[in-house]
Amino acid sequence: MPVAKLRVKRYRVVVSPYVGMGSPALLMELEHGKFFVMSSIPPDIAIAIEKLANGVDLSDDTRLSLPLLLSEMPEVENVLSKIVKDVVIDSAITKGDSVVYRATVTVKINGEKEVRFSAIPSSAIVLALLSGADVYVDERLAMDSLAIEVDDDLDYSEDFEDEPPPLWA
Repeated sequence: MPVAKLRVKRYRVVVSPYVGMGSPALLMELEHGKFFVMSSIPPDIAIAIEKLANGVDLSDDTRLSLPLLLSEMPEVENVLSKIVKDVVIDSAITKGDSVVYRATVTVKINGEKEVRFSAIPSSAIVLALLSGADVYVDERLAMDSLAIEVDDDLDYSEDFEDEPPPLWA
């Protein structure tokens, strides 16, 4: 039986001292209007997601991480767009008070054969953003996990005067 999945419409990286000991969290707006939240996103990946998804630079560091370096190479996007089919955040493992998510990345080999890889969801999201592929969350996971309703429309202008704060001080 096929897995029901909800497409991610938008992303927003937030940093809160109350979420994951101050580490970045990723809010993903799903097609049904609720948000799926993942915390403890590696800072360099969080910076890349926010830049690739929203054009917002959360860092004053002029050096490029690997995802942002790849985003500067149009050939990479061209190749990835032909290979990466989709990303599905499809399972979770609970470790104490923490939840660790898993994603499946589906790629096409030689334009035909589909191969699936298990991946860290935040890294898989960067891959999807670089390739233009859709990201989905398994509906059961979205309903069983912290899927919240947020009144925020993901517009930074409401939260910050001109620019978002740097990811870290």
